[in-house]
Amino acid sequence: MTDIPPGWVALAVAVIAAFGTGGYFAQRGKNKIDLLDQYQEDRASDRDRMDILEKRVDAGVRRERIRDDYILELRQHISEGKPPPPPPFPVALTKAAEETA
Repeated sequence: MTDIPPGWVALAVAVIAAFGTGGYFAQRGKNKIDLLDQYQEDRASDRDRMDILEKRVDAGVRRERIRDDYILELRQHISEGKPPPPPPFPVALTKAAEETA
């Protein structure tokens, strides 16, 4: 058997360990970066969906207020004993119906 100085063996083991674990940590770091990128993309997509849904809710609230006002107007018309025709239907509701169709 050849005589290898103990310092060389320790150096060889350290070099092998450094290259082996360096690759492991590099891959692990890349996986974390990939996960963060995916998370950020998902968050952006979620924000876009929330914006769309908030606009739909706001539009629904506006339609509901217009309907409620019209219902109150009709009830007032009836309670005052006014004859037909009823008050005109709100144009905003017909436009909203056309936009959703």
